[in-house]
Amino acid sequence: MSKDQMQVRLARDVATIAETSAAVCAEAGYADSILLCHGCGNVEAPIAGLLVVDEQEEAWALCAECLSAVPLLGAVA
Repeated sequence: MSKDQMQVRLARDVATIAETSAAVCAEAGYADSILLCHGCGNVEAPIAGLLVVDEQEEAWALCAECLSAVPLLGAVA
């Protein structure tokens, strides 16, 4: 893999998104909150997927519109 590429995982199932959202919000002290899209911040846009970069231990929650704008190599199932 070249220096300008990174390995990411895409989580799109509802259970994983809900579980991750609850854990992140609880850790931040906002137990009754939900994740917002890291791309657009639209409060009304539901999260369609989580992009996870294991090497950097980071993740981004994205709505469907922002997720579709991410240039991914390979198929998104």
